[in-house]
Amino acid sequence: MSGERPEARSLSQAEAYARIRLLRSANVGPVSYRQLLARYGTAEAALEALPDLAARGLKKSYRVATHTKISAEIEAARAAGARYLFHDSA
Repeated sequence: MSGERPEARSLSQAEAYARIRLLRSANVGPVSYRQLLARYGTAEAALEALPDLAARGLKKSYRVATHTKISAEIEAARAAGARYLFHDSA
């Protein structure tokens, strides 16, 4: 690790939602999350690729987190006054 920080950028609401969904998907931990973002460029693209990756046997049980689960989490975070921080967002 070079110690360099990624360039900060503003995320769209859709990309922020997709990142939360990707992070909460089964068998996506911090390392695979960053690898998927690096490979596909966006969480939205990574989410689209997960079923194909699982089908090719690259990861047996990637399961994308449901919209219901993510919406409930976001609502709970809002109610608590919390906000999400992403490693490369402004």
